[in-house]
Amino acid sequence: MKSKNGMSALARACGVSAMTVSRALRQDRLVSPETRRKILEAAARAGYQPGGRTGRPRADRSDGRRKIRILLNADSAAANLYHAYLLGAIERTLSAQKCDCLLRTCGGKYENFLWLCEGLRSEPDCPTMILGSFPLAKLRTLLRLAPGAVLVDFTENPLLNLPYSSIGFDNVEAARLAVRHLLETGRRRILLIKGHEDHVFSMDIEKGYLETLKHAGLAGDRRLVLSADFTAAGAYAQTLRTMDRGVKFDAVFTNDEMAVGVMRALAEKDKRIPADVALAGCDGLFYGKFISPALTTITLDHDELGRMAAEMVLKRWERKSSPVRVRLVPRLEIRESTIRGKKK
Repeated sequence: MKSKNGMSALARACGVSAMTVSRALRQDRLVSPETRRKILEAAARAGYQPGGRTGRPRADRSDGRRKIRILLNADSAAANLYHAYLLGAIERTLSAQKCDCLLRTCGGKYENFLWLCEGLRSEPDCPTMILGSFPLAKLRTLLRLAPGAVLVDFTENPLLNLPYSSIGFDNVEAARLAVRHLLETGRRRILLIKGHEDHVFSMDIEKGYLETLKHAGLAGDRRLVLSADFTAAGAYAQTLRTMDRGVKFDAVFTNDEMAVGVMRALAEKDKRIPADVALAGCDGLFYGKFISPALTTITLDHDELGRMAAEMVLKRWERKSSPVRVRLVPRLEIRESTIRGKKK
């Protein structure tokens, strides 16, 4: 539902004025809690999306330091340690360039997204990064409210029919590296545990996984492709269910955090790593080298991504340059979870 006509339709459906609907969507406290709840529920059901930047922005009270805004979808289970790495790298780069970092998070509730949109409308324009996986409709809305924003840790989405700049890791190549390595160790039934079906990372690693198996002459078994929620708990539950169903596998590829859950599930079923099942992660999180066995992983240079993302958003803002897409190359780090006794 589009903004202008949608507001009138919501007003009629809720039996209130268009002004009341506008105030409720802006989270104005002049609207009673009950009326605001009714309007928000109706808006969420209708798929209402806020319009572009309207109204008078607040005066810029800047002290001369540039402000960089980061929009983070903190509702996603993926928005934890991995994104903490990226945020730290971005903030360090911005601080070195005498920029202040303004972080705005958005949970899964519709009301939280409206708060985020209201902040974008009322604040002065500034360079913006969007980090985390937002649903497509919400991502389009954010790009309209913050033109020129840079999508960080993002690859491609052909359905996103708006101009945008992005920077991220080559996740397809990350999957190719991991699966090729597992095949080289003699594994043939590789279990892939990805995140949510519609997440960019999930789609990318599944593509690389299937391409590599096909190149090796192996048919993909759909029972070996699982979706979880990016958490250790989610991967633990999925691994146990898979083994209980009798699905056979001799290797697992997932991200580092979910690999911890896989380790727990395999231990409970008396499966040895790597003798019975080889395990490879992706992200290069610090704890991988300290768990036992140490985790083979695809290393992603968070500092480099953070530095380049910060530079990209500043250049894009200052020069109003054309959209660009940047992909950083990952690296395989072999440890004990795939080859016992392998030297680091």
